[in-house]
Amino acid sequence: MRARMRTRRRLSRDSVPQRSVSGAHLFSGAWSFGGALRLSLAWFLMASLGLIGALGIGPERPAHAASAADDFVKCLNGSQSGDLIVLVDTSASLQSTDQEAARVRAAEFLLKRLARSADRSNVKINVALAGFANRYEHTSKFTQLNGQSADGVLREMRAFADRKHGEGTDYWLGLDGARRELAERKQQNPNTCQGIVFFSDGTLDIDRAPDEDSNPVDRPYDPENPLHTDQERQRAKERAAASMCREGGLSDQLRVAPVTLFGVGLTGEATEGDFDLMKQVSSGDCGSQPPNGQFDTADDIDGLLQAFDNISGEGTKNEGGYCQGREDKCEEGAHTFVLDPSVASVSILGNGDLENYEVLVVSPGGEEVVLADGEGEQSADAKGVKLTWEWLSDKSFSLDLDKQKADKPWTGQWRVIFIDPESKNPEARSRTNLHVTGNVFPSWENSDVVIRAEEQIPLEFGLVDAQGSPIKPGSLLGESSFQAVLVDANGEEKEIASLAGKEITGTHDLDTAGLQPGKATLRMSLGVTTAPWKNPETGKEVPGTELRPQVSEVPVTIGAPAGFPTIEGGVSFGPIEGKVENAPGTLRVTGPGCVWVDAGATPTVTTGPEEISAVSITSEHNSPESCLQVAEGESADLPVSLTSESGNGALNGTFAVMTSSEEDPTLTRPADVEYNAELTRPLNPVNFALTLIAALLLGPGIPLGLLYLAKWATAKIPGRGLIYTPIPVTVEDGQVLRDGRPIEWEDGDLRQMAHMDSGGQRRLQLGPVTLRARTGASPFGAGHVVVEAPDRVGASSEYRQPVGKEHQAKLDLGVHNTWVMVRSAQPGPEQTMVVLLTAADAAPGTREKLMEDLRRIGPQVYKQLVDLHEPGGGAGTGGGAGTGGDAGTGGGSPFGGPSTNGGSGAPDGANPFGQPSSAPPPAMPGQPGPFASGGGSAGAPPQPFGSPGGGSAPGGAPPSGPGGPPGPGFPPNPWG
Repeated sequence: MRARMRTRRRLSRDSVPQRSVSGAHLFSGAWSFGGALRLSLAWFLMASLGLIGALGIGPERPAHAASAADDFVKCLNGSQSGDLIVLVDTSASLQSTDQEAARVRAAEFLLKRLARSADRSNVKINVALAGFANRYEHTSKFTQLNGQSADGVLREMRAFADRKHGEGTDYWLGLDGARRELAERKQQNPNTCQGIVFFSDGTLDIDRAPDEDSNPVDRPYDPENPLHTDQERQRAKERAAASMCREGGLSDQLRVAPVTLFGVGLTGEATEGDFDLMKQVSSGDCGSQPPNGQFDTADDIDGLLQAFDNISGEGTKNEGGYCQGREDKCEEGAHTFVLDPSVASVSILGNGDLENYEVLVVSPGGEEVVLADGEGEQSADAKGVKLTWEWLSDKSFSLDLDKQKADKPWTGQWRVIFIDPESKNPEARSRTNLHVTGNVFPSWENSDVVIRAEEQIPLEFGLVDAQGSPIKPGSLLGESSFQAVLVDANGEEKEIASLAGKEITGTHDLDTAGLQPGKATLRMSLGVTTAPWKNPETGKEVPGTELRPQVSEVPVTIGAPAGFPTIEGGVSFGPIEGKVENAPGTLRVTGPGCVWVDAGATPTVTTGPEEISAVSITSEHNSPESCLQVAEGESADLPVSLTSESGNGALNGTFAVMTSSEEDPTLTRPADVEYNAELTRPLNPVNFALTLIAALLLGPGIPLGLLYLAKWATAKIPGRGLIYTPIPVTVEDGQVLRDGRPIEWEDGDLRQMAHMDSGGQRRLQLGPVTLRARTGASPFGAGHVVVEAPDRVGASSEYRQPVGKEHQAKLDLGVHNTWVMVRSAQPGPEQTMVVLLTAADAAPGTREKLMEDLRRIGPQVYKQLVDLHEPGGGAGTGGGAGTGGDAGTGGGSPFGGPSTNGGSGAPDGANPFGQPSSAPPPAMPGQPGPFASGGGSAGAPPQPFGSPGGGSAPGGAPPSGPGGPPGPGFPPNPWG
């Protein structure tokens, strides 16, 4: 073996002494029920995301103690789906504290581990990358991580090596941006598990962005602060910290979601106290909710690698010495473990005090593999066992062992031996973190059983392998134990089974007496110790390895007692911008019985924007007389409406619902139902206008016209193949019906292809509706699409409330795989139509998900449209976006008088400055003009900032009149 002569990678220029740790650290992975999920991904997540105790910092936990990573893995095992954002500090201080981009190297290690383990399992982990300094910077879209996608994600991660020039370290904006992205994902999959890996090298620091004059940053914790002086920046820092840790603030919003926060402090040049707030937010006393995160620090690349690999739990690390010389396969330098056929794979992170040492792996059969040095991953075959390793630094390596088909080469004692080839360091220490992944999983065989309160429910459990094939407990060579517990919403536990050996499988009764109906969790735990192994050379028996208990938490619903309706889940009102007025939502209920909102009870507010202390949740079903009746075995949606003030943040809480028995309506039961909404406060138009004027007159920013021009140029519907399917529908009893039946895809759908230019389009005619791209009032951000449907109001899957005075549907520019509902201004369900917009290359699963979304949300949107035309609804017929107006929020231009189009006064899709007209704007040959004004006669050069019918002269000269020439002093429009 040749010595490695690489440059040591450190987070700091200063030398940091190595910490000494001791103990044994033998892990096994977490498991899943149903045979679908492999242990490996869950345990690699625990290995990669476990942060406490990685470097011997902080108190040790007792064996098998719960941690945030444990809880995250339990969730993954139950849902088989997770979203993870890697949030990386990009502040300028990293130029000295992380000169060699160690944070990027460590993140690569994490992503490679996740990708490898995803290939071994059925868990879907979606990963996105983001940065933060003085604003949240979304870097990559969510990507399902596996062996095929890993290279692309790693390329994006490596780009962070050069991203270290930001001003400030704004935890608040970084974490809130990540939280909002995850909240949007949660709308699509409510059961997904979510986490943030959060890197930073120092304390909270609020500063202006270099481009802030032309690209304002919204800081909800101190919105009016210009940040021009040290005193103003200090005030913003104090307010951000207070906002983060107040009751119901940002920290609580992350914890209630829940989002597991894994904080990593890069300690290169940090001083005492720099990480106090970061640690509090991740795992301490910040807010009123209990923490569900972890925090650790790392001082160099090796410490950072360990921070990603470790998980507090059974012991700490496996520590030993070095064998002195290549000929000495000594015991003190060997890290050993025993495997049997119940184990699927092993992952090891090793490191030591020396920079130039060698590693030898010896199999139970005596085969030897030297972990040779080299760039990137290397592999070897030990007679049926695949070894894959990579040297991550001068001191650290990763090693994976994968069982192939045969049991014999795999079974027995393995040794990982650390060697000092120069025999000069007898006191040096070596360390490994060992993660052993089992191949035996508990399964809940009758998971479709209905669980009701106050009943005896038979639950059947079994064991399966990774392919879902049954395993007989008696076939396990080592020892095994199993426990099943049901935990209700109040934290009350009922043990179902606690068994060992051959008794694990079979049927066991769950007594639900005393358990609270509603959300609950079935927790299953499997413990395995591998079989002992007799060394054929010495005849000595080596004890088996005790694997860490494999735990899974499966979400279940405890139904109400027989005769009462069961409430399923809670109510999500989705994203809402501005003041919240009767935002629609639904609560799913299964019969038999009656249900209504308790009008006399005040909803609680657990988290939310600081401006909100109380909300109102109402329903037309608000008394025993007006209750929603649901028959036995049927399900229905209870419509509810939310009203509150505006703000920025996640609104969460509970409201009271009453149920009554089908047989005896006088028998009632209360229930607390959870609700949530994602609120956004719109930009203050006065501050917005002043900011733009200041940017134009005083700042070094981009001229306003160029900003609008750039936005206009990109405000297009992408030129991706689009299929549209208009369907007349009715909505009755909380269901979207097609020809009197619940809506489904039918033969003949998905056949109408929109005519799209490859470069995108500003206008698309799709049967009964027209999609029109708009720039919007602000010169910043992206444009949007309004859906024009004459004499109809509308809303969409993306924006459930109509916009503008015309009450039109709104979409983002990427309209593919969305739907729009439009309804006649006159009452009558037969006047309602849905238009489904699917990408031509959409997979069948995507189309089914779109239809399911319509079935779930459509009734809420329909009720919103109906309410517009009831007394007080105020849809009206005045104004109108027409063909030129912007379907914004109403009102006038931020720069002057009211618009003539009844919209926001914003520039229209083809003319960001001029007033609209029914005639097309003047244009350069072959294309529309972005600055042209409406009106004027053919051939008359229009004004670049003119009003309809011609311009006005400077100093108050009269307008030139309809069709007249431009006023004096204005040059001809170069865009005309």
